[in-house]
Amino acid sequence: MIKRLYTLSIAILLALSTPALSQIKPALGIVSSLENDALLHESGFHLIGESVGNLLSPNISRADFLIKLQALKKARCQVYMCNTFFPGQLKIAGDKVNEQTVLAYADTVFSRASQAGIYAIVLGSGGARRLPEGYDAKKATADFIKLSGKLAVLAKVHGIKIFLEALNSTETNFITTLKDAAYIVNSVNHKNFRLNADIYHMLKENEPAQHIIDAGSIIEYCEIAEKDERTYPGFKGDDFVPYLKALQKIKYQGPIFIEGRWTDLKTEAPLAKAYMTSQLQLAATSPTAAAAQTAQLKIKVSNSKDDTVKIQTPVDGTWFFQQAKAHVLGLDSSVSVSVPLTRATWVRINGYFIIVEPGLTNIWFDDSLDKPLRNVDRNMEGIRLFAERNTEFYQTVAKAYYKKDSTAAGLIKLIELNRLAQLEPYRKLLSAKKISPAFHSEIDHYLKVQANILEAAIPMIVFSETKKLNADLDRMWAAAYTKLPLEDIQNTFNPDFFYHADYYAFTYLTYYLPLKQGKKLDVKDESAYLKLKYEGLSKTFKGKMREFMLASFVRNEMMQNRFQPVLLELFADFQRQYPHSAYTAYMKSYARSIESFLASKQAQPGTKQKIIPEYGKVDSFEQLLGKFKGKDVFIDVWATWCGPCKEEFKYGKELAQFLDSNNVEMLFISTDKDEADEQWKTMIKYYHLDGWHVRTNKSLLQDMLNKFWDGKGYAIPRYILVSDGQVVNPNMLRPSDKEKLYNQVKSLLGK
Repeated sequence: MIKRLYTLSIAILLALSTPALSQIKPALGIVSSLENDALLHESGFHLIGESVGNLLSPNISRADFLIKLQALKKARCQVYMCNTFFPGQLKIAGDKVNEQTVLAYADTVFSRASQAGIYAIVLGSGGARRLPEGYDAKKATADFIKLSGKLAVLAKVHGIKIFLEALNSTETNFITTLKDAAYIVNSVNHKNFRLNADIYHMLKENEPAQHIIDAGSIIEYCEIAEKDERTYPGFKGDDFVPYLKALQKIKYQGPIFIEGRWTDLKTEAPLAKAYMTSQLQLAATSPTAAAAQTAQLKIKVSNSKDDTVKIQTPVDGTWFFQQAKAHVLGLDSSVSVSVPLTRATWVRINGYFIIVEPGLTNIWFDDSLDKPLRNVDRNMEGIRLFAERNTEFYQTVAKAYYKKDSTAAGLIKLIELNRLAQLEPYRKLLSAKKISPAFHSEIDHYLKVQANILEAAIPMIVFSETKKLNADLDRMWAAAYTKLPLEDIQNTFNPDFFYHADYYAFTYLTYYLPLKQGKKLDVKDESAYLKLKYEGLSKTFKGKMREFMLASFVRNEMMQNRFQPVLLELFADFQRQYPHSAYTAYMKSYARSIESFLASKQAQPGTKQKIIPEYGKVDSFEQLLGKFKGKDVFIDVWATWCGPCKEEFKYGKELAQFLDSNNVEMLFISTDKDEADEQWKTMIKYYHLDGWHVRTNKSLLQDMLNKFWDGKGYAIPRYILVSDGQVVNPNMLRPSDKEKLYNQVKSLLGK
């Protein structure tokens, strides 16, 4: 004879942040009558889930509730949550909602939950939210969001979290997918109103695991059962790995409840536990984090200047610096590009950052417009809003915060208020359905990472500039590195993240913490310094983040074009450790440049590359110009350490031809120190810098600082035009301005 079926739940608390099997520690529990407490505890379970109707309902008398409280205190298992929040006759959606009654009911439930030490309430309640046939779904959604916001505020008062559950379409007709539920949770935008990812309902509605990834961090609770007949995991052997992997991908830390049907609890619960443990192990160890999908981009460019569109895409799931690839437009002025992905991700097209999702996205540029991005058929307003964000260097922003408040509490509050202010317009766009939940989730994550970077940057900057730090900022610095996991590869899509992580590994761990203990860092030279940083990153990071950080560090140093030989050693070590790394292809050209530069050391200077004799004795700008009496001179102030200076050298050949044809001398003034003398002379040869050269001594540099920078430090590159010993223009356009610069020179010199 078939025994009575019990609908129960096993709670499994996950540690899914890394794939190590030792970190899979499921804490199991069952939603059942509290009467089963002893049986469940003896079976190895520690959590129980109950129902609102059985424990917390206002329909339970005060006397009976107190009896239940005593039973809870004696229970060996913890009651973690209660479900079936609202009874079917108490409507929370549709045309028969009595808000006052709903809130009064909820207030009693929350109050009793708080007294009982139960802090999670699952909001499924399919009957209570079922809409009348033909009812306006948009109105129902808007009204439900407002009501949910009020429930969230009420829940916060009692220290309760509500978890909205999507129910499949056989159980209700309103909020039947995780995607719809995520939209509502994002619209409510309250920490006490979060999302329940019920994998059973997702399977019933054929929802992909990608929807878990799209929802991201708003998921704080999860349930699971097999698709057919809601049997417990392992009864038929359903494969949950793609969904568990998706939870792993979003760094999910909450519980997973098995809400299944049982015939013999004592026998079947251990079987479900064993099967779930196996599934979790598979999710943690199998190679792919989620099923691969594709974003298909169809890009049209009207009035293109060079018949190309420049696209930068992720490298191996990270945002790794690379030159954008130029795609040639077809006869219809368009091109189609496929981007493999496992979640919504970032691409950069003609300078615009665009979050793309699986499926087709049509993008239209018009290069004749001041703002060329004309239309995107997904998330257009969000993309434009992001393009208009403040792009100041994060350390500049951090310094501005510190000027406003020098206390850790005040700084953290300022940063958080600014983050929320930046997120608010995206929340409004989400509520208006002008951006997708996935787009909103990516922006939310980006802003959280940015806020965390700023929190770490402020004490770092104060310490770097003053060589000391008070206890308040010391605690702030340490705490900043614990707020967001540094190993989350999605953080790499914030362009400042690499520097944030790099400062953690070197400035904080390698330099600051030992210094607090009286140990000073002794680094002999630049090669030793670069090796020390590389080794620090190797020790600090693991897995995919370690590969990304090492590659980014070597690439970042290489692209400064200082051509240190030690970088070839580090690059060789990286290739040895990661022989099949996707990053290597983007680093080889820099390595070849270093090899070419080193070869230039042995070459003879070109006939047009002339160093002013006894340049070390030139003590003033006036003395220097005395060597060019009666001549027009175009001056380039640069240094071997200046990346932007060297970027301009690629336009040097055209500039030299123009200056020669107009009888204008070329003078390069290097501000390098004495120890860079050999490097300076080699760069002259490597970059083919035809013209006169001088390297400043301290007196000449100070004289130029006084003349051109008010004696307060200097910024280069800088270009100066001189005629017969007199400065005509102290701040000329750059060589990259080409014709604009040439016309400026001719106009000023009357040529």
